[in-house]
Amino acid sequence: MKNESMFRKLVGFFKDFGGKDGFGRLDFSVLKTLMRLAAVDGEVSADEMKLFREMATNCKGYGEDSFGRLWSAALHSAGYLNLQARFLGPEEMVSEFVKESEGDFTEEVAEGDSAERNKAFECLEAMAKADGDYSDIERACISALAERVQTVRLAAIQARYSRAASYDK
Repeated sequence: MKNESMFRKLVGFFKDFGGKDGFGRLDFSVLKTLMRLAAVDGEVSADEMKLFREMATNCKGYGEDSFGRLWSAALHSAGYLNLQARFLGPEEMVSEFVKESEGDFTEEVAEGDSAERNKAFECLEAMAKADGDYSDIERACISALAERVQTVRLAAIQARYSRAASYDK
């Protein structure tokens, strides 16, 4: 029951974003990363696929076309990670996961406010738990991604303060 309640909160989070022409950038990034996370253990379960679909359909901007674009992008990245899981050790796999998430998730989530960041990571944890096995690799991937988001966020803040200080002179 607790997972169902958390899922309802996450659905509410997704409904707050999105555009009239499709998913918002944050939703798209989070959803793609959910599928990546599902793949890091080498198997994307039916429960993980179901959760992905449910979260996507409950996003503002969901439509047949927007879901098709999301599905294609998510499968591309997840397929790569799924195959890599067969050949890489845990540390290398975590590194690949973060690298794959660098271009969209990291930047989008780092730019958001703290509530958006927290919800994005709650979504990742829900995906990790969807198949009933919150694995060590999934935990490590979420932790490493959180660290990377924090690093990007702090660098952006530092750059803003640096620019502001240069105007002050």
